[in-house]
Amino acid sequence: KQGMSIYYWTLVCGQIAAAISTTTKTQSVLGLGGPAYCFPNKTLNIMLFFEILLGLATIYIGPLQSCFDTAWLPSKSVIFPIAALVFIILFEEMRKLVARKMSDGAATEEEEEEFDYRS
Repeated sequence: KQGMSIYYWTLVCGQIAAAISTTTKTQSVLGLGGPAYCFPNKTLNIMLFFEILLGLATIYIGPLQSCFDTAWLPSKSVIFPIAALVFIILFEEMRKLVARKMSDGAATEEEEEEFDYRS
Protein backbone atom coordinates (compact mmCIF):
# COMPACT_ATOMS: atom_id res chain seq x y z
CA LYS A 1 0.00 0.00 0.00
CA GLN A 2 2.85 2.38 0.69
CA GLY A 3 4.25 1.70 -2.78
CA MET A 4 0.91 2.63 -4.34
CA SER A 5 0.75 5.72 -2.14
CA ILE A 6 4.22 6.85 -3.19
CA TYR A 7 3.32 6.30 -6.84
CA TYR A 8 0.10 8.28 -6.39
CA TRP A 9 1.84 11.19 -4.62
CA THR A 10 4.58 11.26 -7.28
CA LEU A 11 1.90 11.38 -9.96
CA VAL A 12 0.17 14.29 -8.20
CA CYS A 13 3.47 16.19 -7.95
CA GLY A 14 4.23 15.48 -11.62
CA GLN A 15 0.83 16.82 -12.67
CA ILE A 16 1.40 19.98 -10.67
CA ALA A 17 4.85 20.44 -12.24
CA ALA A 18 3.35 19.95 -15.70
CA ALA A 19 0.56 22.44 -15.02
CA ILE A 20 3.01 25.09 -13.83
CA SER A 21 5.57 24.39 -16.56
CA THR A 22 3.07 24.54 -19.41
CA THR A 23 1.40 27.74 -18.23
CA THR A 24 3.53 29.65 -20.74
CA LYS A 25 5.49 28.59 -23.80
CA THR A 26 8.63 30.67 -23.34
CA GLN A 27 7.89 33.31 -20.68
CA SER A 28 9.29 32.56 -17.25
CA VAL A 29 6.69 31.71 -14.65
CA LEU A 30 9.09 32.43 -11.80
CA GLY A 31 10.93 35.42 -13.32
CA LEU A 32 14.12 33.60 -14.27
CA GLY A 33 15.91 35.85 -16.77
CA GLY A 34 12.96 38.09 -17.42
CA PRO A 35 9.68 39.38 -16.06
CA ALA A 36 7.72 36.84 -14.05
CA TYR A 37 4.40 35.62 -15.40
CA CYS A 38 3.58 34.40 -11.89
CA PHE A 39 0.22 32.74 -11.37
CA PRO A 40 -2.56 35.00 -12.70
CA ASN A 41 -4.98 32.11 -13.41
CA LYS A 42 -6.99 32.00 -10.19
CA THR A 43 -8.91 28.90 -11.23
CA LEU A 44 -5.69 26.99 -11.87
CA ASN A 45 -4.28 28.17 -8.54
CA ILE A 46 -7.35 26.93 -6.68
CA MET A 47 -7.22 23.60 -8.51
CA LEU A 48 -3.52 23.16 -7.69
CA PHE A 49 -4.22 23.89 -4.03
CA PHE A 50 -7.06 21.37 -3.89
CA GLU A 51 -5.04 18.78 -5.79
CA ILE A 52 -2.32 18.98 -3.13
CA LEU A 53 -4.88 18.94 -0.34
CA LEU A 54 -6.78 15.97 -1.77
CA GLY A 55 -3.55 14.10 -2.52
CA LEU A 56 -2.33 14.44 1.06
CA ALA A 57 -5.79 13.66 2.44
CA THR A 58 -5.91 10.46 0.39
CA ILE A 59 -2.63 9.39 1.95
CA TYR A 60 -3.18 10.48 5.56
CA ILE A 61 -6.92 10.36 6.33
CA GLY A 62 -8.19 6.92 7.34
CA PRO A 63 -11.52 6.75 5.45
CA LEU A 64 -9.85 7.97 2.26
CA GLN A 65 -6.99 5.51 2.77
CA SER A 66 -9.43 2.60 2.85
CA CYS A 67 -11.40 3.97 -0.12
CA PHE A 68 -8.30 4.43 -2.31
CA ASP A 69 -6.22 1.61 -0.79
CA THR A 70 -3.40 3.95 0.24
CA ALA A 71 -1.23 4.03 3.35
CA TRP A 72 0.47 6.58 5.57
CA LEU A 73 3.85 7.70 4.21
CA PRO A 74 6.95 8.79 6.09
CA SER A 75 7.98 12.40 5.46
CA LYS A 76 10.98 11.32 3.37
CA SER A 77 8.65 9.64 0.89
CA VAL A 78 6.59 12.81 0.59
CA ILE A 79 9.55 15.17 0.22
CA PHE A 80 11.34 13.36 -2.64
CA PRO A 81 8.46 13.83 -5.13
CA ILE A 82 8.21 17.48 -4.08
CA ALA A 83 11.94 17.83 -4.81
CA ALA A 84 11.31 16.28 -8.23
CA LEU A 85 8.50 18.80 -8.80
CA VAL A 86 10.89 21.67 -8.04
CA PHE A 87 13.55 20.15 -10.31
CA ILE A 88 11.07 19.79 -13.20
CA ILE A 89 9.91 23.39 -12.85
CA LEU A 90 13.47 24.75 -12.66
CA PHE A 91 14.57 22.62 -15.62
CA GLU A 92 11.63 23.94 -17.65
CA GLU A 93 12.47 27.50 -16.60
CA MET A 94 16.01 26.98 -17.93
CA ARG A 95 14.61 25.61 -21.20
CA LYS A 96 12.41 28.69 -21.55
CA LEU A 97 15.39 30.96 -20.85
CA VAL A 98 17.40 29.27 -23.62
CA ALA A 99 14.41 29.45 -25.98
CA ARG A 100 14.06 33.18 -25.32
CA LYS A 101 17.78 33.77 -25.86
CA MET A 102 17.71 31.79 -29.12
CA SER A 103 14.66 33.64 -30.41
CA ASP A 104 16.25 36.98 -29.50
CA GLY A 105 19.39 35.95 -31.38
CA ALA A 106 17.36 34.83 -34.40
CA ALA A 107 15.54 38.17 -34.48
CA THR A 108 18.87 40.03 -34.32
CA GLU A 109 20.32 37.95 -37.18
CA GLU A 110 17.23 38.61 -39.31
CA GLU A 111 17.54 42.33 -38.63
CA GLU A 112 21.24 42.22 -39.61
CA GLU A 113 20.46 40.32 -42.83
CA GLU A 114 17.76 42.81 -43.66
CA PHE A 115 20.18 45.67 -43.04
CA ASP A 116 22.88 44.02 -45.23
CA TYR A 117 20.35 43.54 -48.01
CA ARG A 118 19.53 47.23 -48.12
CA SER A 119 23.13 48.39 -48.28
